[in-house]
Formats: sequence, C-alpha cells, structure tokens
Amino acid sequence: MKRRNRMEKQNTVCTNRKKYVLQLLLIFFISLVAVHTGEIREVQAARTDLMTLEGEKDVVVILTYDKELPEVSMTDPSGKVYAAESDFAAVQKGDGAVYYYLRNAPGGTWYIDYDKKSNSKLEVHVMPWYQEAEIRSFAMEAPKEERIKVRAEVTAEENIGYAYYIYAVTMQGEMVDGKKELKSGSGTANQKFETEVDISSLPDGEKYYLQMDVVVTDPDQTELTTSAVTAESFSVKGHTVKGDGAKLRTVLDYTDSALEIDWSSAEDSCDQWVVGVFQGKDAKDPIYSEQMERDRKNTVMNIDLDGEDLKVEVSAMSGGKIVAKYERTIMLDPGVTVTIDTPEQTGSTTAEVSYDVGDKTVQAEITVGEKSQKVQLEKSGTAAFEIADMETQEITVVYGWEAGSFYRVSKRISTDVVPPMIELYGIGENIRVEEKVLSLSGKTDSDAVLKLDGKEQKIGKDGTFQISLKLKKGENQITLTAADPLGNQTSRTILVQYQKEGTKGEKAPTPGGFWILGGTFLTAFLCAFLMGIFGIVSGRKGGNIRKIFAVAKGFCFCGMLGGLVGSGWYLYRYWKLTEKISGENLTGVLKAAPVSDLTKVLEQRQECLRLLWIPAIAAAGFLILFILLTIGGKAIRKAQERHREKAEWKKAQREEQKQKKKEEKERTQTQMSGQEKGKERYCPYCGTKNSPTSKYCGKCGKLIE
Repeated sequence: MKRRNRMEKQNTVCTNRKKYVLQLLLIFFISLVAVHTGEIREVQAARTDLMTLEGEKDVVVILTYDKELPEVSMTDPSGKVYAAESDFAAVQKGDGAVYYYLRNAPGGTWYIDYDKKSNSKLEVHVMPWYQEAEIRSFAMEAPKEERIKVRAEVTAEENIGYAYYIYAVTMQGEMVDGKKELKSGSGTANQKFETEVDISSLPDGEKYYLQMDVVVTDPDQTELTTSAVTAESFSVKGHTVKGDGAKLRTVLDYTDSALEIDWSSAEDSCDQWVVGVFQGKDAKDPIYSEQMERDRKNTVMNIDLDGEDLKVEVSAMSGGKIVAKYERTIMLDPGVTVTIDTPEQTGSTTAEVSYDVGDKTVQAEITVGEKSQKVQLEKSGTAAFEIADMETQEITVVYGWEAGSFYRVSKRISTDVVPPMIELYGIGENIRVEEKVLSLSGKTDSDAVLKLDGKEQKIGKDGTFQISLKLKKGENQITLTAADPLGNQTSRTILVQYQKEGTKGEKAPTPGGFWILGGTFLTAFLCAFLMGIFGIVSGRKGGNIRKIFAVAKGFCFCGMLGGLVGSGWYLYRYWKLTEKISGENLTGVLKAAPVSDLTKVLEQRQECLRLLWIPAIAAAGFLILFILLTIGGKAIRKAQERHREKAEWKKAQREEQKQKKKEEKERTQTQMSGQEKGKERYCPYCGTKNSPTSKYCGKCGKLIE
C-alpha cells in the first residue's frame, strides 16, 4: 500500500514536471513568434529619400508594385505630409502602378514612407510633369475679303497659358509639304478661342489648309507642341502676276556645279525679292531659298547635277504680298552636249570644242582670255580656235537655244610648245670612230620618251641615258627622238664614220676664248715665277727671305687675278647663252631655227658652267696661299727682329769683354816692366841672367832659389 502511494506520488510529480516543461516551451514559442512578427513589420514599414529638387517644379511620383496597393505617404522639406489623395494635384491608379502628381513641389529633399504589405517588389520613380494642352476642335469659315475666321477649343487640366501659330499649308496625302505663317499670339486653356487670319500674302494656289500649333512652356523651359489641321480647304486666285520669263536669265555651270540666276531686267516695284529653287517635279520644299533687298537682282548657288530637273521661282514682294512671280524649269540633261576636248596641258596652239545638239539650233559664245566669238551650232561637229602659246588661259563656252536659259562649260588650258632637249656628252653630229661599239650618253627631259631609230630607250628618273649600239662599216646615220607628254618632239641625227684606222671623233664644242684665257693665265704665272727667281738671285745677303715672301705674294696675286678673270668670262658666256634660249628669244629660236641649234646652245651653256669652276677654284687656292704667306711673312719679320736684337746684344758683350782684356793686358805689361827694372835674377849654377819673375834658368833649366 505504501509502495503504491509512493508510486502515485512519483507519477504526480512527473506529470507536474511535464506540464511545467510544456508551459516553458509554449512561452518560448510565443515569444519567438512575437519577435519574428515584429521583424516582418519592421521590414514592411520603412522611410527613404524620395528626391531632391533645386527649386519648385511639377513632378509625378510613379509607384509600381506586384501584389496589392501599398500604403504611402510623402513628406516635403518643410515637414508637410502628403498622404490622402486630396493632398496631391492628381492621383491615377493603374494595373500595378500609382501616379501621384505634385504641382509646384517645393525645392529641397523629399522623403517617402511606405508599407510594402505583401508585395515582394516595390519601385519608385520620379519624373518631370509637363502639362499638355489639347486642341479638341479647329475649324474655319469660308474666306471673305482676303480674311478667314477660325475657331478652336484648347483644353488642359488647368487654365494654363499657351502660344499659338496659324499657318497656311499644302498637303501631300496626310503630310504637310509646305507652309507659310499667317498669324501668332497667345491664349489660355479652357477658354473660348476665335480670331481672323489674312490670306492676302499667299500666292495663287489650290487646296490650302489652315494649321494651328499650340505650344505650352514648362517652368524649366521645356516646350510641348500640339497641332491640328482644318478639315476644310480654300483656294487663292488673282494674287500673283506672272512675270515675263525672258527677263529671267539662268546659267547652269556644268564645270562648277553651280546655278546663276539674274533678273536685272525685271522692273517690278517691290520691297524685296524671294528666290526659291526646287529640285524635282512635285517638290514643295526648296533646296535653296533666299530673301534679298530690292536692289539686288542676282544670286549663285551650288547644285547636285545628278539630281532631278530644277524649278526656279523669283517672287517680287510688296507689303508682305507677292506682286509678281518669274518661273523657269531647267533640265539638267537637255539632250545637248558641248565638250572642250583640248586637255589642260597641251603642246598645241589650237583648242577644239566638240558638240552634238541634235535637231536644235544652238547659239554659243566661245571666250578665250579677253577675246570672244559667237558661233551657231547645228547637229554635230567640232569648232577650232587659236590660243596663245606659252600661257595659261580660261576657255569658256556659253550656249543656249531658249530665251534666258543658258548652259556653260569651261576649262583652264596651259600651252607649252618647247620641245624636250637632247644633250649628248662628248659627241658631235659628224664623227669618225675606230671602235665597232659606240656608247652614247646624255640627258633629256625626265618626262620625255626617248627613241633611237624608232625603238624606245630607257632613261633615268633625272632624264640621263646610256646607250650602246653596234656600227656597220662605213657611214652610220643615228637618229635620236625625244617626245614629251604634250606632243612636242625633238630629233637629233648623228653621222658616224666607222673604220679601223682614223680619228676617234671630234670633241664636243667648247665655248670660244678658252685657249686665250688659258694662255693668259699661264703667261701671268710664268711672269710671276721669273720675277720671284730674279728677285731672289739679285737680292743682298740677309734680305733673301723677305724678298722670297714678297715675290711669292705677288705670284699669288697674279694667279688669283687670272682665275677671277677666267671665271668672269665663262660666267658672262653662260649668261649670254641663257638669255638666248629664254622668254621671247626661245620662241624665236624655235620658229626660225632647227632644234639642233637649240641643242648646240644648250651644250655650250653646259660646258661654260663646267669650265667656270676651274679658274674659280684656282683663284680660291691662290687667295688661301696669299693669306698664308702674309701671316708667315709677319712671323718671319718678328723672328728676324728678335734675332737682330740678340746679335747686337752679343756683339756689345764681346766688345766689352775685348775692352776689358785689353785693359788687363796693358796693366799686366806695365807691372812686368816695373818689376824688370827693379830686380834681375842670376842662375847660381851657370851664372846666366834671368828676369825677375823667372823661377827656372833659361839656359840650364835648373830651379833658381
């Protein structure tokens, strides 16, 4: 029994413990759920920056979501909260998006508070809000006394202001292809709009419509335009006087792709002129338009020659109305062809113009420089006329077959009738040779084609050539021909006598006076040399060195003078030969003499230029030697002066020493004479008499004590 009670008591304790544990677990779970729920709420409800405005603006805030409409409120920089729909200028709700419109939103930083609720995605966008006006109706009445009444209904969300423009337009299908402004002004949306427009300035035409443009300008200067066109149309007649087409002159320039328009003959009284050029049969918009003062009556424009035909309109405007209009259609390909066939660079003094005018009779004026001539062109053919040689001239052909309508072609042509040169080195026109192979070397123009007996030869980039050809026994006639791209041609024929024995041929011609100058130069040299030898031989001893330098300097001076004279002579010859083949002289040479004469002159001119340097270099060498001798002479003179001074000093020293020795000798002799008179010595051995200064006996040679 006790055991059972004890067991029941234990069961009760266990049951109470289980209840306690369960209560703890329940409390923990509830707390966990509460904490989790609090975290979700905290995530769903949030605040963030919305936008920052620099000043007052109209904006729209777009909020997009994926499940349900979130709760949103906005706070402006002053702390004002926008939550209800009445707080906004407008609120629009759509599928998955809400639009909040704010009018005059103050500048600064805005904030947005939102509760996402069950939405997994929430996006916010801010955009400018531009107010647009709408033209709900635009109608016109029938024209009356050059005026038309119009009515329009312009609406907007608010009574905003707008600017309007009314045009007269022409239509091509549903597209506007031409318009002219008739009136402009301003109005207010949601208010009645009525006005009148003046159509007196419109040219004659059918099916004009009226178009109204309404422009709303936002505070940030963004313009929004709305347009409407009337359903009714109207016509204009009797406004425009058709001008005489003969008073309008047009010139289509094929060379410069330009169109010249001139209406100087028009005498209409007007305030200004309006010129329009249209390309294409039905074109409404001009490719060129210009308004000009009444005193100006011409213009020039560039055009596309590959396009369609042109239509030219010149209108006289007075008081904003067209009082006269001149029109002309210009065909870009009229079936008439006129071409200047002569190339821009030619060697001919005749220019040619080819033409094909079909069945038309064409009047043409051909101008060359300041000269012109009129011709009539029929069917097809070629017209030739002279042009000046050695000049560049403008060739112009103006032609036409209808009054006032002309076409033009032009070209700048340069004529060059000077043929290319052929210069041969060391070979004349008639030579005798012993070698079977003859080498021809020389030079021609770099752009020339050189042929030897009809066969083309290779030449270098600088025009030089080297040709070797075999000779036959006896006389050989060799012909060299050079032709430039302009057709100018030079020929040179050489007669070569080939035989085993004989001279090798004559030398190339040299300018006259060479041997005379050479002999003069040699004579001057020999005279100076002989003068130097004579001066050295006949000079006194000690002066030879000075005379050698003086004679050598005289020799150099003579050589330098001879070199300058020789160079001057060849320079004079070169100048005279150059003058002979330049300018008008060259034209005269070409007309009056064969080309071979010109070649000879060119060879002599080249030889003068080559020989010019020989005496010039010799003169320069003598000049350098003269300068060296001058410097050397000065150095030697200084050395001689130093040597003379030193020799004189030594001579003075020797004279002084001689004088001293002489005086000492005389003094010694005087002393000896006195001693001899005072005492005489006798040899104790042989008794011989000796001088007072003797130590040994002059006879026996023994020492005297």
